[in-house]
Amino acid sequence: MIAKLRGALNRRRPFPLRLAALAHCRASYSQFGEDLFIQSLLPEPTRGGFYVDVGCYRPVQFSNTYRLYQLGWRGLAIDASQRWQHEWSSVRPRDTFIVQPIAEKTKPMLMCFDNVYPTCSRLIDAAGTPNAPELRDPRYTITEITAK
Repeated sequence: MIAKLRGALNRRRPFPLRLAALAHCRASYSQFGEDLFIQSLLPEPTRGGFYVDVGCYRPVQFSNTYRLYQLGWRGLAIDASQRWQHEWSSVRPRDTFIVQPIAEKTKPMLMCFDNVYPTCSRLIDAAGTPNAPELRDPRYTITEITAK
């Protein structure tokens, strides 16, 4: 049974099975390890900085800044969806969460919130993309919002 489990883990993702190898593992909260890359660019110790996270999504899951938050940093978290605002205030109270879509200039846009895969939510310029498939797909919740 253990051999089958070990084999399944190795096929899914390389996983260190020796204690010595586990000692060098680092947890990543971002989707593709961006937080580890960012931290590698900073001098040690990296305590007490400030960040701006545009398109921040949730406070821990897929977060590029949560590792920095754990090190005592604080920052500005900006997202077009207000769905994460309460979660941010309870999980990361040192951060300021702003609901605001960002664009080159102020203009009305459509927030297409993907209810199945929230990370795939997006903004659409209704004037520039009137036939966007999201506008006809029932899995999206569409709201009008002004980008700045």
